[in-house]
Amino acid sequence: MNLNESNINALLALGRKAANRVLDIYLQEFSVQFKADDSPLTLADQEADRLFQEGLQQFGLPIVSEEKEFDAKQDFSTCWVIDPIDGTKEFVARNGMFTLNVALIQDGIPILGLLIAPAYQGEEAGAWLGGPHFGLWHWPMDQEWIWNPQKPQVKPKASIHSPSLVGSRSDFRENLDNWEQELAKGKPLHILKVGSSLKFTFVASGKADFYPRSHRLSAWDIAAGHALVLGAGGKMLELDSRKPLCYNLPHISMPGFLALAGTTLD
Repeated sequence: MNLNESNINALLALGRKAANRVLDIYLQEFSVQFKADDSPLTLADQEADRLFQEGLQQFGLPIVSEEKEFDAKQDFSTCWVIDPIDGTKEFVARNGMFTLNVALIQDGIPILGLLIAPAYQGEEAGAWLGGPHFGLWHWPMDQEWIWNPQKPQVKPKASIHSPSLVGSRSDFRENLDNWEQELAKGKPLHILKVGSSLKFTFVASGKADFYPRSHRLSAWDIAAGHALVLGAGGKMLELDSRKPLCYNLPHISMPGFLALAGTTLD
């Protein structure tokens, strides 16, 4: 796929369309269903998935989505990975900490990621776009989402409270492991508790120094955020081996990882 200005802006327009539809549902009464694994499912998940699936067809690449079965026999060397809504529990709780996620993976690396936080009450709200060859870009919800390679991109800033760690709101461990303390270099850690893949925007922007995840997630949970971290000059490493994190689609299970902000690297 040619990642030119036209195609990237088509992706942003698709993201805006999906985000607007999700917000329409978010601001109304909605029902909640439960999937086989007891995870919640709403009309917003289904509608965002439908819009992304339909819109991405124009690029002619395989699509892997949390909400749809896919043909595992396809060639996934270059493909889209979608998590229509990451943090459906946050969506149901109406705390704004949910995201829409689309990533383009090529040869095991997320080369472009779009992550949208349409309802978050903070400066991380809006659309984030990034990748290892694009840098990092951010548009608030009240601005037009137009990618212009001639305009300045987001420059990550070092965390004010460095060293800082961002972790999950729902299953954060109060007692940190020794290696997490080592990353803090003996200094007290400033802890940020954030829901969904929104955590990746804190790392990419430099607001948090690192984001560790010890238990496995799926490729669609992290691919878009992974691309943002790479775009910001950071790293995504396997937690145990500390090797760069790679994807082996159509296998979707991912190992524990460590996201490191570019502002914290030597």
